[in-house]
Formats: sequence, structure tokens, C-alpha cells
Amino acid sequence: MMLDYKVNIGLVPERRYLPGPKRTGIFNPDYAVANKNKAIEYIKLNFSDENTEFVDIEFLNEEGLLCLVDDCEKVADYFKQQKVDAIFIINCNFGNEEVVGEIARLMNVPVLLWWPRDTIFEGDGTRYTDTQCGLFAAGKQLKRYGTAFTCIENCHVEDKAFTQGLEKFLSVVCMYKNFKKLDVVQVGARVKPFKSIMYNEMELTEKFGIMVTPINMAEASEKLNRIYSEKFKQLKTEAEDFKKKFDTSSVSDDTLVKNDGFCPLL
Repeated sequence: MMLDYKVNIGLVPERRYLPGPKRTGIFNPDYAVANKNKAIEYIKLNFSDENTEFVDIEFLNEEGLLCLVDDCEKVADYFKQQKVDAIFIINCNFGNEEVVGEIARLMNVPVLLWWPRDTIFEGDGTRYTDTQCGLFAAGKQLKRYGTAFTCIENCHVEDKAFTQGLEKFLSVVCMYKNFKKLDVVQVGARVKPFKSIMYNEMELTEKFGIMVTPINMAEASEKLNRIYSEKFKQLKTEAEDFKKKFDTSSVSDDTLVKNDGFCPLL
């Protein structure tokens, strides 16, 4: 299996929906739109690269914000067409825990939740977005659905905590994406004393859809020797590429090439 380092993140800015005339005080949607615009622009400008892409939901409505449960399926269908690997939910005001839970349920991918700090405080205590308060409702709804998620602490988009949180999430998404495509080859039987390397083959299949392919030692040796002789140049090139991405100073080049030879063993 060749590792795929490219990740595609669906950005889900959302706000609280209140029927009736447009609010002029707290939950005024204009403030939520301002939060969304600042966050989306900053994320795309500072975190997009050859391996990281972001998909927004500007197609959905004039605000580019998710606020209605009925729109969750539209967003999920669009993200699936765009082959999104994870979603980043952005609480642009108090938020809507209904849509947070529903879009996460429909997507069934890793979820990151973040809420920017309020920036305007009136003398009477009014906070126009109240983003942090809504986080608890959103997080609780995700827990009810059994959705695994993580969050970035309440901070400004320019803060170090935001950068660290998003970069960590992107790394996990990359690992998770490749884990789902994992091929496992069991070469021979487990050596008797090594109880530490026991595994549950049924659980791997039931939970993650990963199959284990057994192969005896004689057959494995024959295949590996053939791979080394027929594809040595290719394995050498792949090993050099691996060295550019990871610290391999403790491993010899010959070992890297041999380890790479296990990938096409299936």
C-alpha cells in the first residue's frame, strides 16, 4: 500500500437559526457571517498546500453558513462528491447543535470543532455571538450520536493554539485515511513467547474492514526475493522518497529497501 498524504477537509461554518425577523442584537446573523469570512479566509490562506485542500459550503446559501437541519443532507452529499476526508465545524455564533450532530452523523468521518472568541462586548454584557456557550451544546450532541471528535480551545484564529490544533488534526486525518486502506499480511505463525503481538483478526474486520492475509514463510521468502530482483530500482527510489519525509538515520538504506519490498507482498 502506497501512503496517500493528501487530505481534503470540509469546512462547516454554522450558526444558530431563529425564525422570524432578522435579529438586531444577540445572534444577529451578520456577526456570524463576519466570523465565518475571517476564519475561512485565514484557514485557506495559511493551511492550504500541495497535500491539504479545503472545501467550503458557499454554494448552500447567501451566507455560506449551515443553520437548517434540512440542509445537512445537501452539504453531506456535496462533501461526499468532493471526497472529503474529515470535517471542521466552526461555531460562528452560539451555533446549532442539531445541525452539528446531523452533519457529523451523515458524514461519519473525523470531526474537529472550534469556536472563535467573542470580540464585541456591550456595557450591558451583551455578546453578539456567544460562541463558547454554544460549544457545550454542540459537543453534547456529538456525544449523543457516538461521534468521535476533537476540538480547538476557544481562541482567535491567529492564535498559536489554533495553528497547533489544526495541524495536529490534519496529521491525524492523514493517518486515519491511510489506516482505513491498510493491508495486513501475516507471515508465518506468531513466535510462541511473543504474547505482546497478539491481535484480534475478527475485530479488525468488524470495526475497520481490514482483512488479514496469511502467508507461510517459504512462500513469503520466494516472493520477496523475486520482488527484490525485479523491482530493485523502484524500491530504491521509494526508499529515497521515504527518507525525505522521515528521520531514517537509525535505519540502513538496505533495510529501508527490504521493508519497502513487503508492500507488494500481497
